Amino acid sequence: MKKIVFLLCVILFHCTDTKINHTHQKNVMPKSVDGEYGKLFFDYDQIEFYKIDIEEDSGLNLYDRKDLSKFDLLKYGVVIEEIPKDIKDQEFLKDMSRMGYKKKEIDSSKFKDFNKIFVEKPEALGSVAACIPVYRDILIFKKSKKVIGMVKICFSCHQYRILGANGSTMNFGSDEDYKKLWILLNKY
Repeated sequence: MKKIVFLLCVILFHCTDTKINHTHQKNVMPKSVDGEYGKLFFDYDQIEFYKIDIEEDSGLNLYDRKDLSKFDLLKYGVVIEEIPKDIKDQEFLKDMSRMGYKKKEIDSSKFKDFNKIFVEKPEALGSVAACIPVYRDILIFKKSKKVIGMVKICFSCHQYRILGANGSTMNFGSDEDYKKLWILLNKY
C-alpha cells in the first residue's frame, strides 16, 4: 500500500515548480545594523558538510528492494525521508560514510557567508517543487564538538529540513538562499 501511495505522489507531483509569495510578511523584520535580518539559526564553531552522489531514481528506488536490511532502511530515511527525526537523533551520523556520503569540513573563513543564508528573513518569495526530495547535501552545525543544528537540502526541489534552529526557518529559501548555498558548497 505504501508503494502505491508513493508512486501516485511521484506521478501526480513530478517536480512542478510552484511560486510562494507571502506578501503579508514583507518588511515585518527590520534589518539589523550589520545588514542581516533576525536571529541566526545556529550559534556554531564548526560545520561538517556531507554530500552523496546519487541519481533521483536511485534514491527513490532504495525502498523497492525486497531484501531491505536495517541499514537500507536507515539510508532511505536519510536520503529521502525524515531521518533524523529531531536534533537528538544523531545515530545516523556514524553510518554516513557507509551510506556513500563524503564528509568535508567547512573553512571557518566562510562562516560569515553561511550566516547570511541561515538567518531569519522577512521575505517569503521563493520557489519549491512538488516532487519527492532527495537529500544529497547535509550540513551539521557544531558548537564545542556538540551537534547543535542539522540541515538537509534538496537543491532539485528546493525542499529542506532544518533541525535545532534558534529562529524561525519559515522563510528559508528566499533571497536566493539556494543559489548562494549551492555556490558556497560547490567550492568543496
